[in-house]
Amino acid sequence: EIIGLWWGDIKTHNEVLCYDFNRVNMVLKETPSTKYARRRTPVVDVIKPYIDNYKLKFNRGNPKDDTPLFSHAFGTPDADGKYSKTASKRLRYWLEQVPSIKHQRDNSVIGLNTHSLRHTFKMILEGEIENTTVINKVTGSGLKGMEIHYQWEEIRQFPKLLNILNKTNFSFINGEE
Repeated sequence: EIIGLWWGDIKTHNEVLCYDFNRVNMVLKETPSTKYARRRTPVVDVIKPYIDNYKLKFNRGNPKDDTPLFSHAFGTPDADGKYSKTASKRLRYWLEQVPSIKHQRDNSVIGLNTHSLRHTFKMILEGEIENTTVINKVTGSGLKGMEIHYQWEEIRQFPKLLNILNKTNFSFINGEE
């Protein structure tokens, strides 16, 4: 999903910087199990410096909203309009460099699932967020029953969600344990 983002998809919602996966022409994997891929997800603070630094490579730090974040980085799209297969091949080496991390809740070692970073992200969040509905909403995973109606994107909820996500240990992104 990140591969499909344009610079205009990183925007503020209730004073919280977020990835907005709601653009009408964004190509997402929308099978019955991932039909919740259309969402807004807060950008955690540890990622913001990377975004700001990367932005400098585009039009002197002022990319146009319709400029893909990873323009030409992954070749041509797959037949379905996505870049997932190409991105997986090109990122394989780097994904294998990410060290295993410890599960937040019970300190057990989690081997990163490089096929599904969504799954890895969900495992990390389980250590900080007890509410699986919130985890599923943030990661765009399937919702069941009453979960479907859970409105975490409401104005009053979004800053709270960012606060929770910022408390989550994402230090592995920097190569730390």
